[in-house]
Amino acid sequence: MIKKIIKYISVVFFVGIFISLIYLSINYEFRRATLTKVIPAYNLYKLMSIRQNVRDRNFPVVADKIIKYIEFSKKFSSTKSQMLIGIFDAVSLVSKQAISQEEFNSLEEVYFELVKLDPNLYEARVWLARALSDNDIDMSMVNINKAIEISPSRNEAYREAIRIFQKQKNQQQVIKYCSKYMSSQLGGQLPRNYRNFFWGNELRKIAVNFSLDGNRTDLKFYTHTGVELNRDSKYEFIPESPIDVDGINLYFSFLPGIKVGIKELQVFSSDGIKKIPAKNLFASSESSYLISSQSGLNFITNGGNEVIRLNYDEVFKSIEKIIITINIEKLAIINDNFCKEN
Repeated sequence: MIKKIIKYISVVFFVGIFISLIYLSINYEFRRATLTKVIPAYNLYKLMSIRQNVRDRNFPVVADKIIKYIEFSKKFSSTKSQMLIGIFDAVSLVSKQAISQEEFNSLEEVYFELVKLDPNLYEARVWLARALSDNDIDMSMVNINKAIEISPSRNEAYREAIRIFQKQKNQQQVIKYCSKYMSSQLGGQLPRNYRNFFWGNELRKIAVNFSLDGNRTDLKFYTHTGVELNRDSKYEFIPESPIDVDGINLYFSFLPGIKVGIKELQVFSSDGIKKIPAKNLFASSESSYLISSQSGLNFITNGGNEVIRLNYDEVFKSIEKIIITINIEKLAIINDNFCKEN
C-alpha cells in the first residue's frame, strides 16, 4: 500500500514538472514572470556562496565558482541576461578585495568572460587591464583605452595606466594619461540603482534654484551648460520674473575628486548690484566636505548628486539676476611634478 502511494506521488510529481516545463516553453509571459522572481534569488544565493571564499582570500576557488556561474547564465542568454547583474555584483565584491597581482591573475579568466558578456562594462575593462598588466601590457592598454572611451571622466582607468607606466619608468606616458584625466569633462556610466540630476556624470552642467523667504524653495531649476575647469568663471542665473530670495541652492552631479570653489555672489535688483564674498555666506551641503579659506568656500565632492546651499543674512527683494563666481577643479591623482614636463 505504501509503495503504491509513493509511486503515485512520484508519478504526479514528475508529471507536474513535465507540464510546467511545457508551459514555460510555450508561454512567454509566464516564463518571464517566473524567471524574474527566480533569478534574483539565485543571484543572491551565488553571492552568498562565494563570500566565505573571499574572506579566506581563496581567489582560485572564487574564480572557479564565478566561471561556473557565468556558464550557467549562458543557458538563458549567450550575452546579457538578468543574471549579469548578479555576476557583476559577485565579481565586484571579489575585485574590491583583491590586492596582489597574483590575486588579480587568478581572476583573469573571469574578467575575460565578463567583458564578453558586456563589452561596455567599464569596471570589467579596468579589472582585466590590471590582471594583464604583468604579462601583456599591450592588451592591458587596449582595455584601459576602451574603459576611457566608455567613461572619459572616471579616474580608475587613468590610475591603472599611470601605475603601469610608472613601473616602466615611462614618464611621457605618465604625463599623457595624467593630463588627459585632468582635462576630461565628458560623462561616465551611472550606477544602475538611480539616475542623477542630469542623467549622466559629467563636468559640464550645474543648476540652481532659489531659496525663498520663509524656508521655501522655488521649484523652478535653472541650468547652466558650459562649465569651465581650473579657472574662476562667472555663471549667470536669471529667474523667470523678479523674486525675493535669501539664498540659492546649487546642484551638480560630479564624479568624486572635484573641488568646487565658491568665490562670490553678485545679486542684481532694482536697488542695484550687491557683491557678497563667499566668507559671508552660510554654506552647507548634502555630502561634500568643506574647506574654508579667505579666498572662498571649497567643497570636496564624494560623487553623485550634490546640493550646496548658500544663504544670506537678509532677504533680497525683487532679484532680477544672480551671478556666482565658481572655480571647478579636478583634484590630481598623482603629485603635480610627475604630471607635467620638467
